[in-house]
Amino acid sequence: MGLSAKPLDLGPSPRRPKGPSWELFDEQATTFEQRAGLPSDHCRDIATTVVEIGLMQPDDLILEVGPGTGQIAQWLQQNFRYVGFDLSGGMLRESHRRLRHDVANPSLILADANASWPLTGGKARVIFSSRALHLIDHEHVASEVFRVASRDGATLIFGRVERHR
Repeated sequence: MGLSAKPLDLGPSPRRPKGPSWELFDEQATTFEQRAGLPSDHCRDIATTVVEIGLMQPDDLILEVGPGTGQIAQWLQQNFRYVGFDLSGGMLRESHRRLRHDVANPSLILADANASWPLTGGKARVIFSSRALHLIDHEHVASEVFRVASRDGATLIFGRVERHR
């Protein structure tokens, strides 16, 4: 798949000197969906739209930046090669619990998006993030997107959650 990092290490998140607080994400991982989760049908619809916009083919790779608890990843990884990386080991543990029922070895990696992304250059057909890119240095995101994007073309899809008051 072209990964340049080891699969998910279920140990504590390593200390990082700057950027978003991984401790905050680790602490809220088990209750995140109760507070900020999305309905399952919305997550499925988001994944379907990502696949449609990205013009995905069966052998294509989706890279998800910040999969969190895996609410959308569970739908993305069903029919395509999938890699997700996140700053928070706690969030990835929740994602792993969700994905392992459908996939024997989901590709989840503990990594900081403000560092080099854990994917060999030129591999990703779709780079997707629904709730993380606003936390990352934008120039770094642009550099990494161009580095990991498939040489045959790629689509960057990012979003945010808006809630009604």
